[in-house]
Amino acid sequence: MVVKVARWVLALLPCARTHPEDERAGRGAGPRSRVLSGDELLVAMTEAMVTFHQRYHHREPVTAKTLLLGDDLLACVLGGVYTDVERTMIESSAARSSSKPAMTFKRR
Repeated sequence: MVVKVARWVLALLPCARTHPEDERAGRGAGPRSRVLSGDELLVAMTEAMVTFHQRYHHREPVTAKTLLLGDDLLACVLGGVYTDVERTMIESSAARSSSKPAMTFKRR
């Protein structure tokens, strides 16, 4: 089942990741000529997700890995997707939100 879904996603992602300038220049992703399976399918999913991330965030993740867990779970993990500034903002937001309950408890 997951393999069918992965193939379906791979069929859709080339359309989603093609830029109009690429289409005019003839650099669009063409249809796949053969059915992928096993490690080739996982590598293709990883490449598609990295390309998808790069298109919308204008940078590649530092690491990327796709795993097939059992018969019904496909996991694609992208690492290093935040810039230093984004990471600092996330950490400061987490620090503020974790200190609020403690301050509320101390006031009572």
